Amino acid sequence: MKAPIPLITTKILVPGRRPELLKRQRLLDFLHNSIDRKLILISAPAGYGKTSLLVDFATETNLPICWYTLDSFDSDLRIFLEYLVVSIRQRFPRFGENIQQALRNTDGEPDLLTFTGLFVNAIYNEIPEYFVIVLDDYHNVDESESVNAFLDMLLNYLPENCHIILAGRTIPVKLTLTALTARQEVAGIGASDLRFTPEEIKLLLSRNYNIILTDVQAQELAKIYEGWITGIILSIARIKKGSFDDLLRAGRDKEQIFDYLAEEVFAFQPPILRRFLLDSSVLTEMSASLCNELLDTNLSEKTLRLLDKRNLFIVQVGDEERWYRYHNLFREFLQRKLAQETPDRFRELHLKAGKLWCKRGLPEKAVSHYLSAEAFEEAIALIDSLAEKLYFLGRWRLLASWLDSLPPEYVERCGRFLLYQARICLETGEVEKAQELCERGLKAYALEGNKAGMALAMLEKGTALRLQGRLTEAVEIAKQALEFTPTSATAVRGLAYKTLGICYGLLGALEEGVKYLSEALKLYQASGSRYDAALLHHDLGNLYALSGQLDVALEHYHRALDYWRDTSNMAALTNTLNSLGVVHYYAGEYMEALRLLEEAWGKAKTIGNPRLEATILAGIGDVYLDLREYTRALDYYKSALELATRAREGFIIFYATNAIGEALRRQGKFDEALRWLDQASGQAKAHRSEYEVGLNRLYKGLLYMELKRTEEAKTLLEEALELFHQAGSKRELARALFYLAYLHLSQHQDEKALSYLQEMARHLQGARCEGFLLADKEYTVPLVNLALRHRVAVGFFQRVKGKLRASLSRLKEITKDTALEILPYLEIYALGLGQVMKDGKMLTTSDWNTATTRELFFFFLLHPDGLRKEQVMAEMWPEVPTAKANSLFHSSLYRLRRAVHPECIIYENGLYRFNEMIPKWYDVEEFESLLEKAKSEKSPAHRKELLTQALKLYQGDFLENCYHDWCLPYRDELLERYLRALLELARIHLSEGDYEAASQLAKITVTRDPFREEAYRILMRCSLLMGDRTSALRWFDQCREILRKELGVEPGYETRRIYEEATRSCKG
Repeated sequence: MKAPIPLITTKILVPGRRPELLKRQRLLDFLHNSIDRKLILISAPAGYGKTSLLVDFATETNLPICWYTLDSFDSDLRIFLEYLVVSIRQRFPRFGENIQQALRNTDGEPDLLTFTGLFVNAIYNEIPEYFVIVLDDYHNVDESESVNAFLDMLLNYLPENCHIILAGRTIPVKLTLTALTARQEVAGIGASDLRFTPEEIKLLLSRNYNIILTDVQAQELAKIYEGWITGIILSIARIKKGSFDDLLRAGRDKEQIFDYLAEEVFAFQPPILRRFLLDSSVLTEMSASLCNELLDTNLSEKTLRLLDKRNLFIVQVGDEERWYRYHNLFREFLQRKLAQETPDRFRELHLKAGKLWCKRGLPEKAVSHYLSAEAFEEAIALIDSLAEKLYFLGRWRLLASWLDSLPPEYVERCGRFLLYQARICLETGEVEKAQELCERGLKAYALEGNKAGMALAMLEKGTALRLQGRLTEAVEIAKQALEFTPTSATAVRGLAYKTLGICYGLLGALEEGVKYLSEALKLYQASGSRYDAALLHHDLGNLYALSGQLDVALEHYHRALDYWRDTSNMAALTNTLNSLGVVHYYAGEYMEALRLLEEAWGKAKTIGNPRLEATILAGIGDVYLDLREYTRALDYYKSALELATRAREGFIIFYATNAIGEALRRQGKFDEALRWLDQASGQAKAHRSEYEVGLNRLYKGLLYMELKRTEEAKTLLEEALELFHQAGSKRELARALFYLAYLHLSQHQDEKALSYLQEMARHLQGARCEGFLLADKEYTVPLVNLALRHRVAVGFFQRVKGKLRASLSRLKEITKDTALEILPYLEIYALGLGQVMKDGKMLTTSDWNTATTRELFFFFLLHPDGLRKEQVMAEMWPEVPTAKANSLFHSSLYRLRRAVHPECIIYENGLYRFNEMIPKWYDVEEFESLLEKAKSEKSPAHRKELLTQALKLYQGDFLENCYHDWCLPYRDELLERYLRALLELARIHLSEGDYEAASQLAKITVTRDPFREEAYRILMRCSLLMGDRTSALRWFDQCREILRKELGVEPGYETRRIYEEATRSCKG
């Protein structure tokens, strides 16, 4: 068992607010307004006021803040988790005991999935409040793979009540934020937002430094310093008096205050040390021995130790031999100074450094030095020797930077360099630019008379055409290239076969595709090209997966994966991980599919490949579609579509468009779904792909099934079936058979349905791609029962039934789909104190947490059509600033959902409203319904019964313990209806001769509304009819007195007439 880590308390306390800080209300308002997002990023260089802003926010908000200041030691995931627990425990003392125990029982690196689950469950179960975690100085752990992976996973499953503010000097690129961004769950404040405005500069300098600026002067300072307040403050510290002119002079350096600091540091060093700093800055990383060789000295070790001791912007990076590097900004300053003061020395040292790295067997490190020395011939020779290796290893960015650094005339006459640039453009999604580079490469090879090179350029152009969905053109160009490619050019012929194989596969001719890819694989294996053979294994895996032969596909993928791991080829590894994820998705293994796809997505973001990222996002969308998280699926599909459009990736553009239509169908948005599917139909036809056209027909058929356009649905599904049969796509063929079976079952054509099921089972037998059967359970359950009842493919459908049962329990664990839940039954009482019973149990004060939460629930009931958030805030918190009201809204909404049900308040089309799908009995609705029925009822007896029932419901005024203005008009309206009902029922009793009952109802009315004359008239009439003339006169006197005193009027004619009748009776 691990001992607990000693913790530094100040890391988990909110820093104290310094009195000289300026409160920046515009940024605080942004934080308040964005607090409903899962993540708020605050990113800017040092000195922009990030921590100060967060301290102000923590001081101002009424939400619990859990603070955690990070440093480099927190890159260890165990330490990070320990501190995160105690940070939350500062506000919620009972939080996370099981997490700490699990950490003590864990040896080595904590398991990500386990501890994410522990945190998510603890936050959901142990913290009833809406709260915020602040992770300050996150740049200190920005490079930690484990911390970033944990935070990534935590953000994906973060409960609604928890929100994270992450502040640091850099944007955390290792976090995969695309999906959060697409779902509008991320907000950000950057350096441009944190820059001080002229008004803020003016106010701060006046208040803290007694420097009075005009508006024009403040604007000029803001422009010179670009709003960097620390630069202004440091400049004030270095000037003798606080004048505006001095500040202007201090800020005009090109590198602003950083140059000044570097100059000051540099200037104070002795001449020998200054020389060493300038000359050694040529090296991006250095050791004593390397510096000795470069500078012809034997004093480098002593000098480096001295620099380290003086903390002169130097960092130690090695263990065995001491290696160092300068801080990037400091090295940039030194390099610029060296180049400006002694340009010959600058080039001489870079040339020498390049030769030293070559001598040490590290030519990659030499290239940048040769380029800096403008030794282009030497650089070109090295780039030529390294380019293929770098490309195969997926290190496109480095290769691209080298090629971009060469003079254009050197690149233009080299066909190889032009094609490498084209390939890099294809990988990064710049398809049109790649096509243009291929044309230039073709010309360069033609000038050389290099036929193999010309064929290679044509084939790369074919790849560009394929990625744009121009498949038939790509096939033609590949066939042309084959015609004049020499037999000896194995690599070129292999690429031609590969292009043909992929294109035929995408066109739906899977057998033809496999044939060409297998031919290419033989060529590459014979020539010993392991890289190209691994690519072919991947491509063959794709085609076998499409044809439903998942076991064969997995075999090919794992062969490719072994090679990518051996060679650390991140790009190819990412691509194959994505394909493996898709295979597990086909098999209905959703959690494993998500794990692989999300791992692939993180790597795709790191290498900057939008085409691959789009493909992965579409796959993640597929998983969430099957998990019934339709909104999340749409977010991923739309992100995929955006990236694919940017990368001109034709197939993914079609696929995402088509999938969006299907997701909208499942949401019941049929008109919108049809528009997307029509758009996808045009794309599929333009690509001339049987597979794409079939997939579009399939989804349109399902849409027409929903619209009860049965014959059209049948035609479309049959067309899809034929197209998938021609394409050899076993999985999609089985899907078409499945939906056709259901269509015939719904038309009571059992025999036809059974024939389709028999054929489907035959195609899926042993294929491991029956995941869609587990997803579409509404269709699957009746079809499985039909098949088993008629003894059709019993073994197959028994297995499906078993998997279906297991999958339903897993779906409930990993989705939030309310269709898989039993919604609570609510009994709502607003006439009186305002109470809610949930499944027979009264919700208590501790369930609501605050009175405002309960009142917000009734507020939404009062507005069934929904309201914008701003309208809710204006009514519920009218005296609170808008930004702060936003925090109150979201924290109260969270408590409301937690008390009643997560889906009790839904957000649609910009409006929040009560979810009418939740079954409820509401006394106000029942009260009004009974009154409406009584109003139209002809029978006095029935009307009397309805009014009696309605009045029994009125146990008090509407929310009588709520004092908000918003409830007053409705309270008055309901009271008025109650009083009218009392009088109407009193009149019925009076007409029936039940004077006592009529009097009791009139007395209640007078008690509630002493100005209502009709009630007095009923009391007077009842008294007279019961022979009590004295009481009749007393009721008249009471009426007259209150009307005269309070309103200054006399009783009406009818009231006086009854009074006169009573008076005559007395005289008589």
